Amino acid sequence: MVDDDFFISMLNGIEKVVTGVHTLIDSMGGLKGVMSGMGVLVTSIFGKDMIASIDRFATSLQYKASGGNSAAIQTKIDANNAMMSMHRDSGRAGGARSADGYKIQGEA
Repeated sequence: MVDDDFFISMLNGIEKVVTGVHTLIDSMGGLKGVMSGMGVLVTSIFGKDMIASIDRFATSLQYKASGGNSAAIQTKIDANNAMMSMHRDSGRAGGARSADGYKIQGEA
């Protein structure tokens, strides 16, 4: 009813795969070498995303630790003040109007 030769050949195939993986791990210096290689691979693939996520995480911690809204509002006010200065000093005809727009935006 059950073909033993099929299961024996399947298990022999699985044994060859496991032996190949074992040989590969040994050739890379064991588990330490494999983990180092995986770290390099993950960093090269997801490096930019990891940096952005760490930056968002740090910003979130800073927001929570520094009273949150007051720090964010002050940053927004500082940015708008800097934009006002740049537009007023630009010498363009609409510079003062743009600066007034940034002033209103900063007060909002």
